[in-house]
This record gives sequence, structure tokens and C-alpha cells, in this order.
Amino acid sequence: MDEPAIGAVLALQSEYVTKRVVVASIDGSPQAVEMIKACTPLIGTVKPNFARIAQLTVAGISDSFANHPPSTSELKVPALLVTRESLGVHCG
Repeated sequence: MDEPAIGAVLALQSEYVTKRVVVASIDGSPQAVEMIKACTPLIGTVKPNFARIAQLTVAGISDSFANHPPSTSELKVPALLVTRESLGVHCG
């Protein structure tokens, strides 16, 4: 989740941390994306496709109510990896 990663980045930015550390997270929150753009230690986040997940969930529930068995036991929804590169950001 992005919130713990954001907290870790804020702690890493203190004057007492001298080692280089990188952080990655999941959720793709706007604050995390902005921190990636700002060249902080947060280097990436995975942004789930919540709209597609909701569509598949609703379709599955509708099929269930119509007594249609599922066509598969597993559904996969690709997520988006948000990085400096994917945002077109170059850090010095």
C-alpha cells in the first residue's frame, strides 16, 4: 500500500539517513505518483485497474444470479506499473 511507503520516504528524507534506499509500493495513489515525479526514494507503484475489476465482479454476480456457471475459476486483470520512466521523469 502506498501510505506506509509514503511514510518510509518521509523518514528517509530526514537529515539523519545517509544511506541510499529505494521504496516501491502498490495502489497508485496520487500522492505516491507525485512523490515518484519529485525524484524521492519512492521509485514505483503498481496501480490496479479498479474499474475493470468492478466490471468483472458485476458481470460475475449477474451471471451467478442468472444461473450461468463461471467460464473460469480465475480472472486476471493487468495492473499498471508507474515509474519515473513511465511518467517521463528523469532524475539527476
